[in-house]
Amino acid sequence: MRRMAFIVMIMAYSIDFVGCNTNEVLPPKMTDFVVISDIYARLANVKYMTRVVNEAKEGRETMFQVQFPKEAFISAFKMTIGNEVIYGVVKGKEEAAEVYYKARAEGKSAGQVTQFPTAPERDMDIYVINVNVAPESSTEFVLSYIEPLEMKLGQFNHKLYIEPGQEVSNMSARISVSDPQGIASFSYKLPGSNEELRSSDDSKYSVYQASMNTRQVMYQPPKSEQMKLECKTEIKCQISITYEIQRQTKSGIVIVNNNYFVHYFSPTNLQEMAKNIVFVIDISGSMSGSKIEAVRRVMIVILEKLRPNDNFNLLLFDDKIKMWKTTAVAATEDNIREAKAFARKELFARGSTNINGALIEGINKLTNRQNSESDMYKGNIIVFLTDGMPTSGVTTTSRIRANVRRKNEGRANIYALGFGKGVNMEFLKALAWENDGFAKKIYVANDASEQLEFFYKEIECPLLKNLKMTYRPVASIHGLSETVFPTYRKGSEIVVVGQIDGNEQSLSGSIEGIGNVGVVKYVIKPTTRPYAPEKNFAEHLWAYKTIKLYLKVMTITENITVHDYFKEKARKLSIKYQFVTPLTSMVVTTEVRMNDIPSRRTNLIADDASFRNREGMFNDFRNINIQDDRHVRKRGNIQGQGVKKRSGNVHIQARSAYGGNTGSCLWRGIVYHLTTVSALHFLYRLIQRQD
Repeated sequence: MRRMAFIVMIMAYSIDFVGCNTNEVLPPKMTDFVVISDIYARLANVKYMTRVVNEAKEGRETMFQVQFPKEAFISAFKMTIGNEVIYGVVKGKEEAAEVYYKARAEGKSAGQVTQFPTAPERDMDIYVINVNVAPESSTEFVLSYIEPLEMKLGQFNHKLYIEPGQEVSNMSARISVSDPQGIASFSYKLPGSNEELRSSDDSKYSVYQASMNTRQVMYQPPKSEQMKLECKTEIKCQISITYEIQRQTKSGIVIVNNNYFVHYFSPTNLQEMAKNIVFVIDISGSMSGSKIEAVRRVMIVILEKLRPNDNFNLLLFDDKIKMWKTTAVAATEDNIREAKAFARKELFARGSTNINGALIEGINKLTNRQNSESDMYKGNIIVFLTDGMPTSGVTTTSRIRANVRRKNEGRANIYALGFGKGVNMEFLKALAWENDGFAKKIYVANDASEQLEFFYKEIECPLLKNLKMTYRPVASIHGLSETVFPTYRKGSEIVVVGQIDGNEQSLSGSIEGIGNVGVVKYVIKPTTRPYAPEKNFAEHLWAYKTIKLYLKVMTITENITVHDYFKEKARKLSIKYQFVTPLTSMVVTTEVRMNDIPSRRTNLIADDASFRNREGMFNDFRNINIQDDRHVRKRGNIQGQGVKKRSGNVHIQARSAYGGNTGSCLWRGIVYHLTTVSALHFLYRLIQRQD
């Protein structure tokens, strides 16, 4: 078998795709561009698959790019060159770099996949694959990632970028959604359009299918339509879906799956809590122009949405502080009218930035108002908006965080908005997280006001506060994610994951919190093990959320020992589950062995039936003989023979229809004897089924 040369380099770029120079020799032609997303219970498993063909008699370089959300983790990469299959394996960043540079120094083909912080689209990462395709040959790529979907304003949104960069003979995108709670509503948008579609009749290039618990959209434009798509700023080259689920039970739903569980909690019919809210707004000189204008516009809209039983105040700051009122006041018609006049008059940029003084004063004005028993049942919120770094008063971010934490003592949820490019989002994330809120980046664009308004809709309606989730039997449950939540907001969802001992067949528990009239309690009823089409669904989500929790602790803590401890835990878990995270990279080299990749992750790199004929991969074998002390299998030309052995080893011999020597492979104590890489694909799925 002729060995084909290749070079692969996968990395993220912060620049847009650059087209080919027309004076150069034409690059390889892309013949297939297939995107598949399977969503089960809010967890999306996405695959981007492409095939490029080089018809020239010389090697040619091509580039393939993929965009996906920053919150996603790359979970697998595979490249097929002729009959050879190359896999990516995740290692710690330092180890990955060492393997990569060592292979390159030895003249071996190698590449890296690393997560980078910037991307051309909002909240997106972009990865580029540069490959040298051998003469008169083809190359196939499969890049996979997982993305848990977050409920916002009662809905889930999911989008896939469709950017092949050229006309493609076989171009398609498929999104399948399945949810054990049922789907209440569903709509989708196709590339180049802002129109919401709800049936196949709305577009001749898409097929829409629906049942009680599932929805599926298939988009397959012909060549004649592909290049008509205009990927403008407002209308991206993306297919997106929006859906709502049926929420029948107040305590939510618990899915127990292979000794892991996921609890989704999003109760309905709760009365909204009144709130005490203070807006702390940066009016320093850097906020001038479109930024301060956007804030001024949206503040008028937000003030009109306050309810009569809310209390509110405005605090504007540069190097000085300007208060609207000495304390928070009721949202009466007169007060709202007066506050709008104040915003129109005073929301103009000037001066430097005293973040510390503004936040301390904002907490004072909020907590001074909490002087009645009724305030115990109100949400307490500080909305903090800035576009830069502290330049006046206390300027050390660690001191500002300590001062705010000490002053607040958990009494208010602080939500931080970072406006534009100059803001320190890591500082704002830590500040918000340790004060029971979250941080959000606001992009300087024509829709800045809409971004701010959407954010306010997310936080404007607290329903419960001081929630505590308890699960039983206590002795059988471990590895829990966060179970105490300062606030549950309307339109959001709380997700808890954990591990449960294998001999337990059900899980129960309780939820307790404070609502608008007092203590609220829910009973988590015993839950059986519902069917999950992806056998490791709950485990993958548990690993994802646990890594995210460790990364969050790293951002918040200022203790080096604690930071390094959770960094190592996050790194090890990322490697175990083969996720590309801020602490890991993926090495792509011919030296990667099959036993370098954990067996339980193999389902993420198996070929999809719509992209490649699974059975056709094994047609070049006359027979494969299996000795297995656990199973007897017969499948097509696959012959199995059960042999009782204590070792538990599986011995496999394969002989190609075209001859060739038998090779061998060791996998977790299992010895494989085989002739070509194609057999390994079969063995991957065999081990997956048997484990």
